[in-house]
Amino acid sequence: MQALYMAMDQYLQGLFVLVKDPSADVRKLVCSAWVQLIEVRPSILEPHLKNVTELILQANKDSDDEVALEACEFWSAYCDVSMPPEGLREFLPRLIPTLVSNMVYTDDDESLADAEEDESFPDRDQDLKPRFHASRLHGSENGEEDDDDDAVNAWNLRKCSAAGLDVLSNVFGDDILPTLMPLIQQNLARTDDESWKEREAAVLSIGAIAEGCITGLYPHLPQMVAFLIPLLDDKFPLIRSITCWTLSRYSKFIVQ
Repeated sequence: MQALYMAMDQYLQGLFVLVKDPSADVRKLVCSAWVQLIEVRPSILEPHLKNVTELILQANKDSDDEVALEACEFWSAYCDVSMPPEGLREFLPRLIPTLVSNMVYTDDDESLADAEEDESFPDRDQDLKPRFHASRLHGSENGEEDDDDDAVNAWNLRKCSAAGLDVLSNVFGDDILPTLMPLIQQNLARTDDESWKEREAAVLSIGAIAEGCITGLYPHLPQMVAFLIPLLDDKFPLIRSITCWTLSRYSKFIVQ
């Protein structure tokens, strides 16, 4: 390990080269290395932080979901080790749209198949569990996962992006709203059936920022709740379930 620290500059230069490797497996390992470095020795990355953050942001848009997922872990790791938030601030106008885009269900998401099977049946309690929880690096939101619900519990880019948005909202608070809210409003305005996944991601975004952005959102809670309640009867079951979860995130403020 000591030898690695002594050769850290060469190691980092190698990562900078390999992040553009044609192999997705290599790019994934590079992102994993940066996440581990910022968790274990953040001081090592500080002199290179701007370059690393830029490269991670690009990797977060990688066409390979596993690469994008590994890159996405960086944002929560960055905030968890109490790195100076100002190092991320300049990236927020590009980072937040990336996270929101990655929160949209992909066509091959197993939860979609489950939802199609359940669509003709009334919602059960387990159908209303959110398809979102805290980072895989820190466990689930309630500290446990159900073994019989692998599709819901499987960690993926969508969940990691929602967790990242949650963490960013707690670090930057209402400062993210000018970038985020137009994206949410744009996706909610897409009312055609083909755009239901974008609408679902917008509702998920509202739930993800419930804790961090409550000061800025509080004056708008009556209108927001009035908009969300009809979605509990939406024709798409995953919109119903995420709306239920999102409203639960604001429940303590709603009853005040």
